[in-house]
Amino acid sequence: MRRPLAGIALLCGALGALGVVAACAATGVQDTAQETPVDPGDGGSIVLGDAAHPRDAADEGSGEPPVCSPAGWCQTELPASDIHLVDVWPVGSRAFAVATSTVHGIKFLEWDAAGGWKFIDKKMGFSRLMSPVNVWAPDENEVFFVISDTSGFSVGRPIGALVLRGTRPTPPETTWSWTRSQIDCPDLTHSRAQAVLWGASRDEVYLAVCESVYRLNRSAPLDSGVDGGHAGVDGGAAVSDGWEVEYAVSDPNFQQWTAVTGTGTGDVWFVGIQAAGADQCVLLIRKTSEGYTTVVDGVPTAGERCVAKPGVAMIPGQFYHAHVPVKDRLVGVHALGFGSDVDNDIVQVAVVSGEVQIKRASPASTMEVTLRSVWGTSPDDLWVIADRGASSILRATSVWDGAGKFEFSTLAINGAPNLAPLSRIRGTSNQNLWAVGRDRAYFKSTP
Repeated sequence: MRRPLAGIALLCGALGALGVVAACAATGVQDTAQETPVDPGDGGSIVLGDAAHPRDAADEGSGEPPVCSPAGWCQTELPASDIHLVDVWPVGSRAFAVATSTVHGIKFLEWDAAGGWKFIDKKMGFSRLMSPVNVWAPDENEVFFVISDTSGFSVGRPIGALVLRGTRPTPPETTWSWTRSQIDCPDLTHSRAQAVLWGASRDEVYLAVCESVYRLNRSAPLDSGVDGGHAGVDGGAAVSDGWEVEYAVSDPNFQQWTAVTGTGTGDVWFVGIQAAGADQCVLLIRKTSEGYTTVVDGVPTAGERCVAKPGVAMIPGQFYHAHVPVKDRLVGVHALGFGSDVDNDIVQVAVVSGEVQIKRASPASTMEVTLRSVWGTSPDDLWVIADRGASSILRATSVWDGAGKFEFSTLAINGAPNLAPLSRIRGTSNQNLWAVGRDRAYFKSTP
């Protein structure tokens, strides 16, 4: 659905020939005429006791139960103000988050029911030209934070990524221990320094940055020193400590990676962008037991159109967030267009008996929202961050066959809607959901 997308510079050329339209079209386009927009600020508040929310900690220590929206979204208390949570990763009975702040800089956080949110990082000397990207944890006792590093750009040094790995302290110790790895890009291109990390298991961890996919070798040393200098300078390793290249993109149009996701070993997806001028094409590389294969690709042509490659499915535009709810099916938040007029929807890419099937769906135009992030337990039960001024949350059920719907899952507490932008939604089930953003961390433990 075409709608304004203010505040995001998504560069993509318009659809060209009819063949391009067909390659990207849904095989089950959502019929949105039946939908009626719901005011996410409508409704009062609901106070849920410990029996309904055994793990909520919005008012931990106050003796009061958390105050939640009628849909069960509870605003948890953050350890500081002026903090923007960029990403969140729930695991076990805890959650980890990475944040940035004009006051506090880049921060790492952990949540549990007993103590709520707290900082777990220590002074690490991050530059203002470093940006937090994402967080992933294999279990409650180890966590990885990824930071894109463009600090060397202005002085002619390589740019790249930092990976911070934290290990939980063993009592009586109380301070997390950290190692830092630096991965340098082969050139100075800004966009290729976008880095994303995800793991199929503790022993199968992937980092996508520059044109390459790295895999962690746990038998190699990982520590460049959390307070050390730039890798490749003052004795640091140029390409780093424990991370080994497993796959590389050779296409000169490659711009950057936007996601790594999957369901586990044999189903790992790497999401990227091919670009030329204002034209962009989605790149999907998948790793199975048979190795790396290209699922979706295209040739950008500097503003004319995205052209299909022989024998490969093609989607013009880009995915700026993606999730694999079940094996063989990826769902991405898709954008196509330039400036204030962008086609924004969710796209499902399925691999069925070796065939790539593409479907698209979007909310009714009367809902007037821009989609940002998606997570779900299945392709037919998705949660989507949607902006209309501030951020709302939509629940998308069975939207691929024309019979489903998009509905607001209200964040309003005491009748007041959420007025802050949200960045990411993730969960482990419909009873363990997090939506985070600027000065916000909403937790939902009800169906």
